[in-house]
Amino acid sequence: MSDSWQPVRLRDLLLTEFPGEWGMEPSGNLGNAKILRSTNLDDEGHLDYESGAERLISLPKLRAKRLRKGDILVEGSGGGPGKPVGRVAWFDPPDDRVYLASNFFRTLRPKNSVDSKFLLWSLLLAYYDPRIWAFQQQTTGIINLKVSEYLEQEFGVPSLPEQRRIAEILDAADEAIRQTERVTTKLKAVKAGLLHDLLTRGLDEHGRLRDPQAHPEQFKDSPLGKIPRKWGVAELGDCIEFITDYRGKTPPYVDKGIPAISAENIGDGRIKSITFRKYFRLPVVRCRSHIGAVDTWATQSETESCPYIHQIPSWSTGAKLGWNSSAISWYCSTVRGPRPIAWLISVTLSPLPNSTLTRS
Repeated sequence: MSDSWQPVRLRDLLLTEFPGEWGMEPSGNLGNAKILRSTNLDDEGHLDYESGAERLISLPKLRAKRLRKGDILVEGSGGGPGKPVGRVAWFDPPDDRVYLASNFFRTLRPKNSVDSKFLLWSLLLAYYDPRIWAFQQQTTGIINLKVSEYLEQEFGVPSLPEQRRIAEILDAADEAIRQTERVTTKLKAVKAGLLHDLLTRGLDEHGRLRDPQAHPEQFKDSPLGKIPRKWGVAELGDCIEFITDYRGKTPPYVDKGIPAISAENIGDGRIKSITFRKYFRLPVVRCRSHIGAVDTWATQSETESCPYIHQIPSWSTGAKLGWNSSAISWYCSTVRGPRPIAWLISVTLSPLPNSTLTRS
């Protein structure tokens, strides 16, 4: 902490703090207030206002507990295994509706001498810090925040101009991250659409996506629905030379040796070798130690017949590998190859189908 910063108790930085309110069920579709609940809060200090609960609040409580811009919401009850209670968010209303926090929250209203966004970032840092566990109290099936002790924790407080500048920098970084996430979400949606269209409609002789509405003559009925007339339907088993499902006891791990593939190493369409942390001394019984260019992998779910199909990579380095009981592999014929099979299974976004499309 800088010498110019003063340690101040959280309690002394607040004009007031108070619990939330739940109220009653409204008689119609709309209440006189929207109540923000734990489900409206993420782990990064943001609120989702659209899904707030419509409730009917008495006028005295409405006047006393209506949220103002700059209020900070602190989760007072919730949490879970490995996740402490105490998430925080900054209130910035998107409209003129009346908003309150639910009775699972505490509302903190900062003094004018402290920038509320600076205080939010300070509280977020405290939430990420292991010291947050000191403020947890387990009761019957729920974790509560020790509010009195929480308000006693101290924070370093610089001058108001410095607070605002720090908050501006952190806000800019946070917004850049959120914009990147929005772009990533859109690109994933585009990819999902391409996967579906290309692997159910295919391309014509000009390299354009076939259109079943404009050219129905290019399609035919099949057990899978409409598919291109030049395509066939085959059982998944007909596309695979053999499958290795390593079930049973995983051999002992050693510090060095043959990398052991587990569920954590499989994702995003590839085997993530950078994550190898476990090794076998010898190739696993019932496993091929040399993985060729046409192997496809999946992670096992709780039932043997339902792999996590969204985690299907192909491996092409020719490296020696083994795998534990959480992974399976199958060896595809060179005619169809592993990549089309992997993409076709991925695009279903459901447990493995009995049949899959193949080019005739």
